Amino acid sequence: MSPLEFIPIAEETGLIIAIDQWILREACFKIQQWRQFVETPLTISVNFSAQQFEQTDLVSQVKQVLRETGITPHHLMIEITESALFSKANRAVTTLKDLKDIGVRLCIDDFGTGYASLSYLQQLPIDTLKIDRSFIKNLDHNNRDLVGSIITLARDLDLHLTAEGVETIEQYQYLMELGCENAQGHLFAQPMNSQNAVELLRCKSVSIVPNMNDLV
Repeated sequence: MSPLEFIPIAEETGLIIAIDQWILREACFKIQQWRQFVETPLTISVNFSAQQFEQTDLVSQVKQVLRETGITPHHLMIEITESALFSKANRAVTTLKDLKDIGVRLCIDDFGTGYASLSYLQQLPIDTLKIDRSFIKNLDHNNRDLVGSIITLARDLDLHLTAEGVETIEQYQYLMELGCENAQGHLFAQPMNSQNAVELLRCKSVSIVPNMNDLV
């Protein structure tokens, strides 16, 4: 089931907070189990909803999960969408700094859709920007200029960058030409259950991201 089908209902009913908490714990447990299949420690990215981000005990929740699962904070990346983040203004800055202090990495998801100001971005202790899939889906000349501007911005702020929603080799090639260092999407793998994820890790051994030669 697509998240687009159930997340709006979960947010409307308030169940999204319980779902977020369960996903964080489950994802960290899984990544700890899967480490036996790779030589390099795995990193897990977990999306937080705007409602979860408003919880006053959010940092304590994250600390508790890290203790329970034995995950090193640096191997957890918390993602929050640009629109949700910038609707919280100063409070968001404080929460992000508190999360950064415990060692987790931070990412702005769906970047480019929330019209964030450069001055506000500079206040945030973030590590990564993820370019929204809508810009990648229509990677024509106009969008190429826009994506190129985001890549330049990330470089200027010394941030890592990932393009979302990459589905074709052509999109991937364009992004590499523009200087985007990472990409994710159906070109690399379809959504899968836990068992299939383990099989993928066993086959790849070191990295889920394929070499360009494997895609041609």
